[in-house]
Order: sequence, then C-alpha cells, then structure tokens
Amino acid sequence: EIVHTSAGSAYSFSSRRTMAEEEEFEVEEVSDEEKLQIAQHYLLNAPPGQFEDVLKDVKNLLPAGLISEPMLAGMAREYNTKNMKMVANGDSKIHICKAAEQDATHYIDPKSGQVVGVNHVTATLLEDDTQPAAGPMEPALEEQRAALEQVLSDYIATQYYDDTALCSVYAKDGELTVVISAEKLNLRNFWSGSRVLSLV
Repeated sequence: EIVHTSAGSAYSFSSRRTMAEEEEFEVEEVSDEEKLQIAQHYLLNAPPGQFEDVLKDVKNLLPAGLISEPMLAGMAREYNTKNMKMVANGDSKIHICKAAEQDATHYIDPKSGQVVGVNHVTATLLEDDTQPAAGPMEPALEEQRAALEQVLSDYIATQYYDDTALCSVYAKDGELTVVISAEKLNLRNFWSGSRVLSLV
C-alpha cells in the first residue's frame, strides 16, 4: 500500500489482490518432463556458435542433474546433425550430418578416408578414436564423387572467406549426396549466421 501526502491533502493506492485474484493468478508447478522439453527446445534452436552458451544458461535454470549426460549428448547430436556442424580434423574439417554418420558418435571424412569419433556436446573430435575407413563408400562412384567434391570445394572457396564454409560429397546406395554448410561468427558484436544445403 502506498500513501502520499502533499499540500495538506492525502491519497492512498493499494496494490493488494483479492483472494479470488490470487487464485486466478496461481502459478501451476511445471513437471520435470515439461522442463526438459523446454530445455530441449532452447538448445535445438540455439543460434550458430552459441550452443554452449545456451546450455550454460539452461543448466542454471534447471535443477542440478535433471539433464543426464546421455540425454545431453542426444540433444547435442540432434543439433549438430540438423545444422550440419563443421568440426576441425587437423588442418581440415568434417561434417556432422546423416550422410557421414556411421553410428551415434562416428563419422566418415570422405576426403581423408578416415572414420573419426566425435564429442557432440563440445563439437570436437575424440582423442585416439580415428581409424581408416574400410574402403571407398561406393567404389564404383568414387571417381565421380571425388571429382564433384573438388569442383564444388574450389567454387565455395571463391564465394566464402576465411575458411568459413565446407563442402563434402558422400556416396551411398548408388547415389551421391552433396553437403555444403557455412558459418560466420562475431559473437563479440552479437551476431552470427549460417547456411546449410544438402542435395542428392
């Protein structure tokens, strides 16, 4: 309640709600399942380059331990796959995408012919988890695959600057799949952007 007196006059204003109003505005408790659904929505829609920042905020809002490590890894995997995340592999990069996926944490690099393990949460390669692929994805298409990948890689090198884009071509079931993604970050100035493209 606020009371104000000025020049011999007085008035009062009450901000108290009636019991009926309190009941009308009663907040319903959110279940843990609903909290996880909200957290997943925020994580899967994190802006480019800001998954870890959003994750930090989400963890601060949720009860400790509500998001288990396997659950978080699954969310990160879905985010990386949807955005065709680029991950550094030595001096080059690989794509995290459906076409490259060997299992939940292993992806093939068509350029080097290696299968590498990935930590989805940190978007980095797992140490000591790199092995040669069994062979070309589709031996009959390897020459075409490599030629197409080279031509497209040369093209995007003229269209994007500072190594911000990657092209990979995969062969499977008699088809070639082209994956192109680009990401440009300037988080200090509060902007980021990405593009993704997949063609069969």
